[in-house]
Amino acid sequence: MRRKMKCFLRDTAVLGLSALLIRFVGIAASRFLSLRIGDAGMGLCTLVGSVGGFAATFATAGVGFSVTRLYPVKRARGEIGSARRTVGAALVISLFLGVLSSVLLLSLSGWIGKSLLGSPETIPALRALALSLPFMAISGALSGYFIAVRRSRIGAVLRVGEQVLHFSLLPLLLSLLAPRGLRFACLAVVLSSGISEGVSCLFFAICFLTRPNRAAKPSADSILEVSGVALPMLLSSLVRSGLTTLEHLLIPRVLALSGRDRAAALASYGVLVGMALPIALLPMSFLSAAASLLVVECAERSAGRDKTALAELASRALSAALVVGIGCSTLLLLLGKRIGGGSELTDYLYLLAPAVPLMLVDHVTDAVLRGIGEQVYSMFVNIADSLLSILLVALLLPPLGARGYTTVILLAEIFNLSLSLGRLAQKTGVCIDLLRALLPPLLAGLLALSLSLPLDLLGLVPILAAAVGAASVVYALRIAERERKDAALS
Repeated sequence: MRRKMKCFLRDTAVLGLSALLIRFVGIAASRFLSLRIGDAGMGLCTLVGSVGGFAATFATAGVGFSVTRLYPVKRARGEIGSARRTVGAALVISLFLGVLSSVLLLSLSGWIGKSLLGSPETIPALRALALSLPFMAISGALSGYFIAVRRSRIGAVLRVGEQVLHFSLLPLLLSLLAPRGLRFACLAVVLSSGISEGVSCLFFAICFLTRPNRAAKPSADSILEVSGVALPMLLSSLVRSGLTTLEHLLIPRVLALSGRDRAAALASYGVLVGMALPIALLPMSFLSAAASLLVVECAERSAGRDKTALAELASRALSAALVVGIGCSTLLLLLGKRIGGGSELTDYLYLLAPAVPLMLVDHVTDAVLRGIGEQVYSMFVNIADSLLSILLVALLLPPLGARGYTTVILLAEIFNLSLSLGRLAQKTGVCIDLLRALLPPLLAGLLALSLSLPLDLLGLVPILAAAVGAASVVYALRIAERERKDAALS
């Protein structure tokens, strides 16, 4: 068990650091694009990215996860042949979905650009994006396989290389195409991403083909089994991605109702969704790495019916996510002005800070639920979350403007997390020691924020005294409660 935990922590560190590096590269690319093509250009690229995200979801969602979920369960039961057929089935399904999504996007790109996005300038970019979808699908399936066999470092290295190549190609293609207008600037962004996806898929395939006992010819049963796991994930991701795309398409139009013209609305949308959210969600990249590995660990414990070990693992993961979330929220409050330069970006970072701990805990909760086979429940919760977000966008953004979207995010996360945590507690009996998980990071955050305030030393004394006093009272109550329980047991 200790060896497994060491491997888990090592893989988490590798995946997390690579994901952070990828996110930093993405933020640097966004900043570069914002300076190169302006906020209106960023808004246009973000709209294309929303549609591309939906298409990529159709091509990849559920298949990689089905390998991550099924392969370790079969291996734990000693069904090696069945596990290899699972991998073969996942590759066949991913290739089919990748080609199908590419054909659909190519066929509908004209209508999407003109009618749905209201910007014919996006059509070339959408068509270029369609050509990269089969590569995304195959890479997603192979990435799920490498996570399942605990070789996630391969995927981490390849993903970092993909982003480095993307960022290297971006200035070159922009210098060639951007002078011809926003239409070609957006095309340059998509082309740099598509070329890097193709190269990454090629290296994924090479690494996979050099492994022994990698896959077997799929049977009808294995295809049905993989589809049974992948289909709820696919439907959930499609519906949620579609609703999210609709939500993002509504935001500029609803912002226009608050008195802004379309250009100003696109600029605010680009700053909020294209810059503020990626910065606020920077820790999510590290936690996503741990969550993908957590699916494997929970699947193995669920297959062995070790409910105590499963509850302990879930409790540790949720507590860690809470501590990291509070720390990251504090950093946003401390560094928001320096990152945003006191501009509109700074305001968005401050407003997003309270939602960060909720997002991280919700992400880990979903990973544990998927690991124990509760992906259908997660599907309905996520769809309800997206529907609530659209309703709140329509209600809150006209009177509040772009800042109202941060309130939408916070309320939707509270709704989602409450339902997911309730289900997790019901299925696993997980119990989180909230005082132990919350008090240290909250006190540390309070101390850091108080020291950053423009107050003299005397002004800080009451704040620090109150913090120390609160900590003393809470710990005294905890010690008294433990002594009472020990006395009752004896």
